Amino acid sequence: MSAPHGRFSACTTATLILLVSACGGNPEVEGVTPSQAHMYAHFDRTREVHDALIRRKPEAVREGSSWLATHQDPGQTPEGSSPYGVAMTGEAAQVRDASDLRAAARATARMAAACGDCHQAYDVTPGFITGAQPSGSEAEDQMALHVWASEQMWRGLVGPDDYAWTSGASALKAGWLSPREVVADPALREKGQELVRQLYETGSRARQVTESHERAEVYGDFLNTCIDCHEMTAAIIG
Repeated sequence: MSAPHGRFSACTTATLILLVSACGGNPEVEGVTPSQAHMYAHFDRTREVHDALIRRKPEAVREGSSWLATHQDPGQTPEGSSPYGVAMTGEAAQVRDASDLRAAARATARMAAACGDCHQAYDVTPGFITGAQPSGSEAEDQMALHVWASEQMWRGLVGPDDYAWTSGASALKAGWLSPREVVADPALREKGQELVRQLYETGSRARQVTESHERAEVYGDFLNTCIDCHEMTAAIIG
């Protein structure tokens, strides 16, 4: 079964301008400052890496993470924030150099947590567009719920945002699929059941952790379950 997958929502331009202004940029009358452009680009590239993992596109993962690992800070971020930047670029390099998608997924989650650690340290709150939580009992409805849960937990890391993280974890725990709905081949049903169990347990674990490094570990496991399921079902993620 091909799982439905929507484009993840991005920050609004207005919110991003507020965000990068808080990070030290001086807004110009027209256009954006180097600091603003730096932040815009990082939001886009981290999202691209995340989505490329879900779609099992290793070349796109390497391309995006290579840019993140080498893109130079224009020097307008807050004083003393360089260790956070070093942490983020270090994890981006780990994504780029990962031996497989699973290792890249774990490093991607740590990269998102590094972004959130910096935001928290400097009292910066990114604003995200949050769609309504999907409902319905059909397989497609449940897969849409998984996508929504993934968005919320990602925002919980990057924000950081406790409510987004917890709501995503709760939705993941609730989005239960029968192995018959995951894969048509009876020979793969046992593996399908194991992957469904992993998702449910990930939602349970996610609700119990509060530290960014713990949440990054859980989210990395979640991404790997997504990768394994899409590989097993040969899902085409648009």
